[in-house]
Amino acid sequence: MAFADELSAFRAYAEVFGDAAVFVLDTCDPVAAARMLTASGLKPKAVRIDSGDMIAISREVRRIFDEHGLHDTAIVASGDLDELRIAEIVASGAPIVGFGVGTRSAHRAMRRRCQACTSSRKSSAITVSWRS
Repeated sequence: MAFADELSAFRAYAEVFGDAAVFVLDTCDPVAAARMLTASGLKPKAVRIDSGDMIAISREVRRIFDEHGLHDTAIVASGDLDELRIAEIVASGAPIVGFGVGTRSAHRAMRRRCQACTSSRKSSAITVSWRS
């Protein structure tokens, strides 16, 4: 590890990124990290949750932040998200305001496109259709 502990890493990151700092809370325990952040006096623009029960974790992190006056600190989520998981999180009312979407969504889209292409090729007409 480059830093002795998580707080030292957060402080160094905050020195570089200032008011635009977004901290990843998943290195060990995101709820403990949220408590540590509030106790430290740091005021991140946002935090990111990358794994675990994002709905439950985001609710607990929001509660901790609100209790300590960090009402403007946003919570974002990432990590193996696709449109189905995002819809589930949004429907739950979780206090997550943004999502980082990567490979899972891209793989799903490519599978759909390939299936559409394969289906079209099986028909008598050779039509390739791509879904957007």
